[in-house]
Amino acid sequence: MSKPIRINLSLGQKLSALTATILLGILFALYLFYQGLAASVMQEKITQSRSLSDAGLSIIQYFHSNAQTLRLEESEAKEMAINALESMRYGDNGYFWINDRQGVVLMHPFVTDLLNSNQINMQDIKGNFLFRDIIKTAVEGGGQVEYFWPKPTIATPFQKVSHVVYFEPWDWVLGTGLYFEDIERDIRNYAIAALCFGFVFSVVLVMAATMVTKKMMYQLEDMAIIDALTTLHTRRYLLENIDNMVARHERQKEFFLTAIFLDIDHFKKINDNFGHANGDKVLSNVGKMIRQVSRPDDLSVRYGGEEFVILVLDKDEQAALHLAERICHTAKHTVFNKDKQKFNVTLSAGIAHRLVDESIFDTLQRADENLYKAKTGGRNRIISS
Repeated sequence: MSKPIRINLSLGQKLSALTATILLGILFALYLFYQGLAASVMQEKITQSRSLSDAGLSIIQYFHSNAQTLRLEESEAKEMAINALESMRYGDNGYFWINDRQGVVLMHPFVTDLLNSNQINMQDIKGNFLFRDIIKTAVEGGGQVEYFWPKPTIATPFQKVSHVVYFEPWDWVLGTGLYFEDIERDIRNYAIAALCFGFVFSVVLVMAATMVTKKMMYQLEDMAIIDALTTLHTRRYLLENIDNMVARHERQKEFFLTAIFLDIDHFKKINDNFGHANGDKVLSNVGKMIRQVSRPDDLSVRYGGEEFVILVLDKDEQAALHLAERICHTAKHTVFNKDKQKFNVTLSAGIAHRLVDESIFDTLQRADENLYKAKTGGRNRIISS
């Protein structure tokens, strides 16, 4: 039986071998780190693209809801949605575009020569019918599509992954995406930065990403809580902040928390006789009156249609009544014109003071009931309790 072969190494050789092994282990760990980072960044970017397309879709839905509730003409709502999305940018080369299900390009911020043209048969450099794939994926529920497309400042096509969604009421396909080259460049930069700065850089990166995300969310939140036509707060904002008003009232027992319900009298006749555009003008002006007359601490809301709600917290029990009177007086003496035909509007109002330990929603209900009494009692009047 042969003896096992022994390799005698000097201490220096053993240390060199150990160092080499450690270095190989470090290199292997770095390789795994880079692979994990690459997969993580790629997934993050794709998730970001999906989130952005969902955010863009919510903007379209917002303007569509305004058209549905007759706050905006449908053509005006579409134009405003396109303008909002066309101006939005993210990253170095991120943007939104819109085409319809037939392949007609309705909005593209960079390739303007394609606007209103049918690109259903367009092929990229690999022969893919990219608009067909985009439309098919969007109509089937939305998802990712890969193809080649020029960057905003470079005519050469680059591989791109886009997330597309379909908005059926307007027959719109909305898309946004990322270029693989940009993603790979980001991966390399992240890896180098991570090796150089380690934990500190990671913290800074997370903070920067959080700030960008918050900024975008604030912009979208502003669109969700501010009524575009009247620039008053929305009903959603009222529901989200009404507890704060109640909490302030609980801390300031000597104050009166009062709800005012306002309604434009015979608003349907205004739309019928003078058109919805003039009806919107009336709503916009009433919103402006409310903003000008009310105080910053008052919570002024377009409650729905031609109805408005104002919550007032004041030491003076009559403060809300005086506010309602000023608004009604200003509205009554505002003159509107339509084809040289002048007309005025009047408002009816219901007011209710919050009782001790009363639910604020019960207060709103009583104010609404007083508004009903004002309207059934002849309109152009204020009922308070």
